[in-house]
Amino acid sequence: MKINNKGFTLVELIAVIVIIAIIAAIATPRVIESFNQGKDNAYNIMINNIVTSSKSYYEECQFGNLTHNGTSCSNEGTINLTLNDLVSTGFLTATNETEADGTVKKVIKDPNTKEDIGTCTISITKSKEANKYVYTINSTTTDEKCPQGQLGRVN
Repeated sequence: MKINNKGFTLVELIAVIVIIAIIAAIATPRVIESFNQGKDNAYNIMINNIVTSSKSYYEECQFGNLTHNGTSCSNEGTINLTLNDLVSTGFLTATNETEADGTVKKVIKDPNTKEDIGTCTISITKSKEANKYVYTINSTTTDEKCPQGQLGRVN
């Protein structure tokens, strides 16, 4: 009678499982770190887009046909608006989200929390410093989901 010796022994299977577990233990933290770093980079890009679009909004209000709340912008001063205002005027891009009733809504989402931050308010201040104009963009919302503090300064 011939014995069929095909297949793996229990020791061989356990050895393979242990090797796979060691590789997973090494790789998992690096994958999680890369994922979190990607979200942080996306957040920083979003903040840079808000700062750039805010400056463009102010300049278009001052030199173009745009009016802010029915009035034109002065040479120096502060404008307060929401991120949705930047989206509705086309200065900031947003993603489309379909509501339950089928309507499509433009939404600005925080890459970290996936919350809509369109209602967050910012102030754009134009001032002259050292013979050049500087735009300072600050978050004026105290809501936790909104970016906090100074978002940026651009010339």
